[in-house]
Amino acid sequence: MLTLVEAKNENIKGGLAQCMAEMIAAQKFNLRENINLPIYGAVTTNNLAVSELRR
Repeated sequence: MLTLVEAKNENIKGGLAQCMAEMIAAQKFNLRENINLPIYGAVTTNNLAVSELRR
């Protein structure tokens, strides 16, 4: 699963916080539905920051 967030005003830190929140929500959904898939998140302006959330 991939979450993709566009950082507003080139604020990567703010975008990363939003991305992590979406990743955690996806993880909670997956746990509730017994889905075992990796969750990746990406924040972008013109640069890209990528994260992976593991159990």
